[in-house]
Amino acid sequence: MSSAKWLDAVKFNADGLVSVIAVDWQDKTVLMQAFANREALLKSLAHGQMFYYSRSRQKLWKKGEESGHFQNIKAMYLDCDGDCVLAEVEQVGNIACHTGHKSCFYRKLHIAADFIDWQETEKALKNPSEIYRHTDTMTANMPATNAISSEENKENFASVLHKLEKIIAIRKKLGDTEKSYTAKLLGEKIDKLLKKIGEEATETVIAACNGEKSEIIYESCDLLYHLMVLWSRENISLTEIENELARRFKMSGLEEKASRINK
Repeated sequence: MSSAKWLDAVKFNADGLVSVIAVDWQDKTVLMQAFANREALLKSLAHGQMFYYSRSRQKLWKKGEESGHFQNIKAMYLDCDGDCVLAEVEQVGNIACHTGHKSCFYRKLHIAADFIDWQETEKALKNPSEIYRHTDTMTANMPATNAISSEENKENFASVLHKLEKIIAIRKKLGDTEKSYTAKLLGEKIDKLLKKIGEEATETVIAACNGEKSEIIYESCDLLYHLMVLWSRENISLTEIENELARRFKMSGLEEKASRINK
């Protein structure tokens, strides 16, 4: 096939995206999973390095553009259904994950008599703070979600929060403070957690002042995560928060504010 006809065999989804799995070309370690559109695949082929499409930022990105951990393409394969691309790559720096691990799949499901949880199978090769100017503490400690479209994310926002609540509860009960950021927050004095909430709130305000939508979303998620850790610490359930919000739907904002002043 000449020109870009090879792309005709690729079955992009309704959003114009296809799942891409990157593996180490030598030891075949599965490094990461991301998405690409037609332009990303064309750029990847033209430059000989992997480009992907970010659903959260709604734009093209080159692997390694911030970290320097580029992926040099050695070979590309298309599965039998045409809806998944496999890229064999030379991973520069031997680090593919934003957490500093070689692979994004560094956690294995551990099943024991008293609990079921994800446990790390390998140590990070580098601290994320040494790789990026800004570390996402929430995504660095949460299991990654699979392919979910923007619309599905909106519809399932409540279920995502409840899933996060369960993860935090597991970390609270069984988490290793040496490996889990959440367990560490819950195990220390509340002052540190409150300070983090203040920092995340300030960073959200700064992002809003700068008018950067992606940064506002990013910082809001960090703030929400730390709030949920606080709720867990104080034994406040997400249902209680939902009930309070539902109660407020029954009155106007001005009425609700007045009722607090009267109290």
